[in-house]
Amino acid sequence: MDQEQNQTSCISGTVFSFLTGVLIGGALGLLFAPVAGKEAREAIANKYDELKEMIKKLEEKLSKQEKKVTAYRPEEEKE
Repeated sequence: MDQEQNQTSCISGTVFSFLTGVLIGGALGLLFAPVAGKEAREAIANKYDELKEMIKKLEEKLSKQEKKVTAYRPEEEKE
């Protein structure tokens, strides 16, 4: 059970770190890009939509992985 929690914690930490890096990189890219305000807002909106979709897909993958891990646990540990 502890190993499963460690794996979940590790995956969560990795996903959080990845998303944080994406946000920071995107923000810095937009700050230093020579574009007009309207274009920058559109780019931010597009990146936000892309990020939402990426998070949705990651949630689906994590949910599937959780189900697989839960399915392989011995019966006495499921309770």
